[in-house]
Amino acid sequence: MKQRLGFISNSSSSSFVVGPSDLEHLALYSIKCYNVKDIIDSIAYVKNAIKEMEEDMPVFIWQEFSWLGRHYDDLICLEERRPGCYITEEFDRDEAYSEGFTYEIFETDL
Repeated sequence: MKQRLGFISNSSSSSFVVGPSDLEHLALYSIKCYNVKDIIDSIAYVKNAIKEMEEDMPVFIWQEFSWLGRHYDDLICLEERRPGCYITEEFDRDEAYSEGFTYEIFETDL
């Protein structure tokens, strides 16, 4: 059970994978979408900066930054499999299914 926007919810939130043709439909629900290639580029920039810092600080501090690339490999595989795709901001999975959404799930239980 989770609390979302002040309400108790028994369902989980998920982020979905969508194509460019789905963006207009999702905008009707005010669901924000992010271009996967843009995310990859941003994470790559941060990962490179973190790698350069590795020798400038103790490992226990440097490791605090390492989690930033947690989804990096998953996003690269997704972009290779579905070029030009987007992932959504997380939203209630039960509500999505009740609205007839059949999108692939990127990440669940958010």
